[in-house]
Amino acid sequence: MVRALVERLPIMVTPRWVDVAAQPVAVEDLLALLVEAGDVDLDGSHVFEIGGADRVTYGDLMREYARQRGLSRDDPRPRPDAETLESVARTRHAALRAGSVAP
Repeated sequence: MVRALVERLPIMVTPRWVDVAAQPVAVEDLLALLVEAGDVDLDGSHVFEIGGADRVTYGDLMREYARQRGLSRDDPRPRPDAETLESVARTRHAALRAGSVAP
């Protein structure tokens, strides 16, 4: 999803989840863990959480992906609050109504 967003949207207003910290895991590390997991004897159900050593936000991941791909991207912008969105919608609605009656 990070790749699709960064490559397809040069400018974006992002949702709040871009500020959430993640612990990315390299594919090679994940595959090694899965291979090792086949040798573990367990009874019942278990949950194993894995994560890399680095903690970064999804916004950081997007910026780094864009940098590595050589893409020119603005920083992802945080989502505007409800009051700002309402103000923009009212202004746009008023402008459309004025345009529908003006010559």
